[in-house]
Amino acid sequence: MMPQPICYYHGDHDGAAAALVVAYRHGGIDQVRFRPVNYGQARFDVDCEGAQVWFVDYCPPRTAAALEVVNAAARTLIFDHHPAAAEYGHWLAEHAAPEACCEVEYEAELSGCELVLSCCQATILCHLVPRSTLEALALLCRYVGDRDLWRFELPHSRLVNAWLGSYASTPEAMQEALVFLRDRPWKVILEAGAAVQRALDVQVHRLARSAVTEWPWWDVRPLPFAGLPVVSCESPVLESEVGERLLQDHPEAAVSVTWSSSRPGRFRFSLRSRDDGPDVGELARQMGGGGHPHASGYHLELRGLLGFESAPMAAENASNQ
Repeated sequence: MMPQPICYYHGDHDGAAAALVVAYRHGGIDQVRFRPVNYGQARFDVDCEGAQVWFVDYCPPRTAAALEVVNAAARTLIFDHHPAAAEYGHWLAEHAAPEACCEVEYEAELSGCELVLSCCQATILCHLVPRSTLEALALLCRYVGDRDLWRFELPHSRLVNAWLGSYASTPEAMQEALVFLRDRPWKVILEAGAAVQRALDVQVHRLARSAVTEWPWWDVRPLPFAGLPVVSCESPVLESEVGERLLQDHPEAAVSVTWSSSRPGRFRFSLRSRDDGPDVGELARQMGGGGHPHASGYHLELRGLLGFESAPMAAENASNQ
């Protein structure tokens, strides 16, 4: 008997919604073993021998640990819309075992959950999922994707996504949101979203007030940003929203940077630029990170405060925040 499928999902709402699609693909949320992951994760702690393994909204690093998973699994499926996935299939073809079975799906214009749903919808129908549930799942993925790609083109998208933000980034919580979306009047969701949005607006305003139009003084590696006007502030939460607000409040800035410390000596940077601004994904890659052209991020391990060395670490992609 084949082991239960394993799903590694990026630990944000896009990844969690993608994992929920995988659950429906396999007949239910209790039919899959879920594990949240972040960029830079060096180990995968589940025995994958003979199992079907999914990586959704996440492309594993080009490491021996990732190859161990691919070589041990019966089948590996990777669905990601981040640039790191674009050439990942070629790397696997060169380094994975000849008998390894692996598929990579990459599409930059879709969010992670929309990409997975586009490939799995027909199979989900085979599990006799009620039409109302499938329609709610598709609607959930569309709204999650609208925020994840920072488009906000759908009706009332900011309010709906504010409401969705009140749920945890897990497939179980996304299932709760799906049921609410399916069974409750649209008016109730919009009213709830409006209340959450008011609270978010207040918090974003307070965080953005501390902005400075210079690089954080303790980071000795601002080389990728040489010549670019930058506005920055500390923000351990709501990095995307605060980054957007900084660019609105400081039109002279080309790039907004929010930063926070997850533990002593380790800092996380999230970068944003306007649609016609510089490619912050490339800037982040120069620091060991990555992301989209106008939303990206990286980590730095700082070994001291003055005259120290700094070691770039793999990024947690800031477009999934």
